[in-house]
Amino acid sequence: MLGVSARTIYRDMVTLQAMGAPVRGEPGVGYQLEQGYFLPPLHLDHDEMDA
Repeated sequence: MLGVSARTIYRDMVTLQAMGAPVRGEPGVGYQLEQGYFLPPLHLDHDEMDA
């Protein structure tokens, strides 16, 4: 699954929720953001994009 463990996905979802992102999870469905919510753009340099 995305090349990472389920624990990593869970930890990332908890982090997003702690930052105020409206993330919802449902068994058998998965995680999703509330409709109409957008994460702010990331500003990465070339080295970060290649990582």
